[in-house]
Amino acid sequence: MHTVFNPAATMFGSTEWYEREGDVDDVAFPSGLVLDDKTGLLKIYYGGADSCIAMATASLGDLLEYIRKCPEPKNEALC
Repeated sequence: MHTVFNPAATMFGSTEWYEREGDVDDVAFPSGLVLDDKTGLLKIYYGGADSCIAMATASLGDLLEYIRKCPEPKNEALC
């Protein structure tokens, strides 16, 4: 497998109280997404602190632009 883009910064992390306090503190993990083809809006479903399910939204275009602007990975073993 070859890494095409590797964002240097965290794109998804725990910031809200329901992501930071629960069965496993400070954990937010994506579990699925839905893309609205007409608007380009992603709905990202994720678990927070192993105790709730939440949804975040992002523009697919903005997300791809961010990823493409990230520097090349220095060590593919880290991907």
